[in-house]
Amino acid sequence: MALTMTSPQLLERLGDEMDRRAPDYALWAEYYEGRHQPPVALLAASTGYRSEYARWLSGFSDNFCRLVVQAVDERLRVTGFRVDGKAGDRKAWAMWQANQLDAQHLRAQREALVKSWCPVVVDAGPDGAPRIRPHEADQFAIAWDDDDYLERAAAMRRWVTPDGRKLANLYLPDRIEKYELAEGNRWRARSVADEPWPLPHALGVVPVVPLVNDPDLYNRGQSEIGAMLPMQNALNLLMSDMLVSAEYTAFPQRWVTGLEIPVDPDTGKPVQPFKLAYDRMLMARDPAVRFGQLDAADLQPYIRAVEACVQHIASTTRTPPHYLLGQSGAFPSGESLKATETGLVAKVKRRQGDFGESWEEAVSLAFRAAGDSKRADIEDKETKWADPEVRSEAEHVDALLKLKALGMPLEYLWEQYGVSPQLIAAWKDAAAAAEAAGGSPVDPSMPGDPEAMAQMRASTAPVAVDGQPVAPTAAPSAAALKSPATPMPMPPTPAPMPPPPAARARARASGT
Repeated sequence: MALTMTSPQLLERLGDEMDRRAPDYALWAEYYEGRHQPPVALLAASTGYRSEYARWLSGFSDNFCRLVVQAVDERLRVTGFRVDGKAGDRKAWAMWQANQLDAQHLRAQREALVKSWCPVVVDAGPDGAPRIRPHEADQFAIAWDDDDYLERAAAMRRWVTPDGRKLANLYLPDRIEKYELAEGNRWRARSVADEPWPLPHALGVVPVVPLVNDPDLYNRGQSEIGAMLPMQNALNLLMSDMLVSAEYTAFPQRWVTGLEIPVDPDTGKPVQPFKLAYDRMLMARDPAVRFGQLDAADLQPYIRAVEACVQHIASTTRTPPHYLLGQSGAFPSGESLKATETGLVAKVKRRQGDFGESWEEAVSLAFRAAGDSKRADIEDKETKWADPEVRSEAEHVDALLKLKALGMPLEYLWEQYGVSPQLIAAWKDAAAAAEAAGGSPVDPSMPGDPEAMAQMRASTAPVAVDGQPVAPTAAPSAAALKSPATPMPMPPTPAPMPPPPAARARARASGT
């Protein structure tokens, strides 16, 4: 890969890219946080309408954007890594936890879901330990190689410090160049104490790994809420109109005709002839006066229109309707729940595939930053995720037992149950330690520990029956246990115990 652009050209190009995407990032973030456009601004309304209602409707929003993102976000949890075919790679997980990625990876994925991608920077810290740091999408841009769209040519981070300084880092395959914006809007080299300029690195690639949400072939991502913003605006408009109707027309209104309205002699303005209350009646002396009542406005059309908008949001985002409709929706269960969540589960699994590739690359770069080239060069890496499907415990266990009857390996069943690769590895180590200590697990692939093995040996120790010792039953070998045709050895049936003396005396007395 040849980089033909100079550093100033890359700074300009990537800076323009960040400026171009900044409005989208800001809009998506505002809608996710519930800071929507005021509903009255969406209307071609009169000035009087705006002045009357803008003050108390301007901050109103019925935020479904956060629900749509959280429906996916809460099912994207990394549980471990498989390296070179071995589940529960402890070095990979140790780096993961050392970088607080148990929590940080969830925030990084949420950033990608909202803003279409999230940059993850991998480097070595001052102490030489590998660092994996997710950042906000607003601060980064990536230049992809023209010949290979999977190769990153450069990346740039630009940000403003609390004291107002404008800084930038340019990430290249062999070095990092650091800049500061000087007078004349020109970038100049920025020196850092005890650090050469540029700062070399031996990672061999641009150390900015993108987590891209729903990418196309050229790594352009999509926001989970980008397509639903028009429907969210329509929903806010309907809700605001319903609030106005509830304020002014949702109560019965009385009317009167033929009544002479008194006038205040001092001001010349009409005086309210009645004070309405639940314990007062409307009366007039003139028999020509007529009273009546206007019915309250029916808010059901607004409610039906709101529910239609929510259904459209559920359809376009593949979010189960019962997530959004609340009490007005039918809550599925059993097979209907599984069918309702099919679209969401499929979407989550696709996100797992996209994000998993990025996390695997980040872990590989972290190994290289730590000096572990052997692990870094292993291509057989796999991110393990928590099961995105929601089902009852009894249903899940029953399905796993049926799979076990078909001969599925227990380690696979543990993974399907949701056991982390790290815990599976610990179980296998405990079983190996128990076997080395003289125990024999009931199943070679089942977990065990020395204490449990000691209890099993005690249960098979020699016992005496009618004073005659019985030899212990030999534990089956691992080969015998693996063969379904080999029956399990059974202990001998103990001889019947003689009746107690009192029972024998009663038997003699009765003649039996």
